[in-house]
Amino acid sequence: MRIQAIAVQGGRITAYKGKYYISVGHFNSKIYENFEEGMNPYSQLASSSFGKLIQIDKIPTYNSSIYASGLRAPKGLFVTTDGSELFLTEIGPKGGDELNLVLKNKNCGWPCKSSGTMYGYPTTYETECPEDLTVFGCTGSQKFEEPLFTTGPIIALSQGFQYEGNYFNKYTNNLIIGSLAGLSIFRITYENKRIGATEQIVIGERIRDIMETPDQKIAVYTDGGALVIISKNQ
Repeated sequence: MRIQAIAVQGGRITAYKGKYYISVGHFNSKIYENFEEGMNPYSQLASSSFGKLIQIDKIPTYNSSIYASGLRAPKGLFVTTDGSELFLTEIGPKGGDELNLVLKNKNCGWPCKSSGTMYGYPTTYETECPEDLTVFGCTGSQKFEEPLFTTGPIIALSQGFQYEGNYFNKYTNNLIIGSLAGLSIFRITYENKRIGATEQIVIGERIRDIMETPDQKIAVYTDGGALVIISKNQ
C-alpha cells in the first residue's frame, strides 16, 4: 500500500521521576482516502509508537514502553515545579485542543473521542463523524480520560510550564501555556488537579516554546524566529 505521509504531528521530550518521556503524534497520513485529514488506527494500536507518550528508562537499560495512548498532535510536555505531575498539551482536529494531566496507561481518546470536529469528516453524517470507528481501533469498550481543559475555538496550544517565581506575583504556581493559532499565552490557575480561572494574554505571534527565565520573567520563542522576553511595564 502506498502512503502519502503529511506529518507526524508534534512531539516533545522531558524528564520526569527519573525517566525520559517522548510524545509522538498520530502520523497524519492519507492512508484512508475517505478521510483526507489522516485518521488512522495508530493512536489506539498497541503495537505502534504513533499517537503515544513513550517512557524510556535511563542508564543502563534504556528500556522503552508506552506510558499513555490516544494522542493526536502533542505540542507541549512539561512537569510541575515540584516534579509531581506531568502535563501534555495537544491540538484537536478543529477545536478541541486539550491540556491533559498524564497518568500511566491513560488513553486520551483519539480518534475515538474528541471535543473538536475533523476537517475531513464526510458531511453526509448528521454528527459530522463516521458511524463506524472500528476501522480506527475504536471498540466502544475503551475508557478515556477527560482532559483538564479543552477549547472550543482553534487556538493550538503549544508548550507550557508552571510559573515558580514572584516577579509576576499573581502568576505564582499558575500554568503558563503558549498557543500557535491563538497568538497568545494563557495563564491557567491550577490546584488539586482542577482548573480554575483562565486569562488570555495576546502576544501577536505564533508561540512555539515558552519558559521562565532565571530572573523570573517569561521568555517565548515564536515560529517567526523571535525570542521575546515578557516583563512588567516600567
